[in-house]
Amino acid sequence: MEEAIRKAEQQALRLAEAIRDGEEEIAQRCAIWLAERRVPVKVQLEPDAYPEHDIRLWVGVEDAQMVTTPVFLKVQPSMTMASLKDMMHLHYGFPPSVQKWVVGRRLPRDHETLHYQGIQRDGDQAYLYLMSAKTEKLDKETADCDHERRQLEELGIREGVLLPRGAGDSTSSGFSTPSEPSLMLDVHEEGSGCGVTLPAEPPKVGWECRSCTFINKPSRPGCEMCCDERPLNYVVPEDYKLDAEEEEWFQRDLEATRQYRQVRGGPGQPHRGARGRG
Repeated sequence: MEEAIRKAEQQALRLAEAIRDGEEEIAQRCAIWLAERRVPVKVQLEPDAYPEHDIRLWVGVEDAQMVTTPVFLKVQPSMTMASLKDMMHLHYGFPPSVQKWVVGRRLPRDHETLHYQGIQRDGDQAYLYLMSAKTEKLDKETADCDHERRQLEELGIREGVLLPRGAGDSTSSGFSTPSEPSLMLDVHEEGSGCGVTLPAEPPKVGWECRSCTFINKPSRPGCEMCCDERPLNYVVPEDYKLDAEEEEWFQRDLEATRQYRQVRGGPGQPHRGARGRG
């Protein structure tokens, strides 16, 4: 079995090299050899076969509340739809499992490139529909793990390389138990019992997601973790001030709307507290 797999790999590599070098006869023989044995292969162009330039992709993002927010992404035609989903996840926090893309009136597959979908120049359009977390059976724990794993992969760190502080046996791993005063709890006896004095955690401002219970910032109409919609009866407090991250979101939406008006020529102005989820 292992020998058969090794020969199949060799034939696949020879086929790729023959096509690249223009050796038609060798390519034909390799293709026939693989076809006769019905070897499952994937034929895909290398990135250097595509134009090497960035383009601005217009994306209409629509959430469960039927609110469409235009955003612009800097992409390359050689990117696959799977890579585009990862980009949206890293930049905006939408898990790939809730992303449903429509390009050219069809649902693209993850392995298909943007170039194959016809996205080849500035201003080309795509539409992203964010599905409900309940529909996709996505909970907070799954979304958190998926988000952390993809962030680590973006940094070149594979899952399982990092362990939380204190996990496992400290003696076998070569790490000693931290002894800094700031990490130690002051436990003392009072009367018949003992207690631990900890500072009270200030109450979190925002709305609780009904699907995953995550506390979201007041200005988000969709859950940051699972993309479920904000409760319809929630009202942003009048005295609430946007923090730095929310201000960045708001300015990003302003810029996206401005660029959208330039492309489409239509009116539109986002307002605070009712922004899209980007």
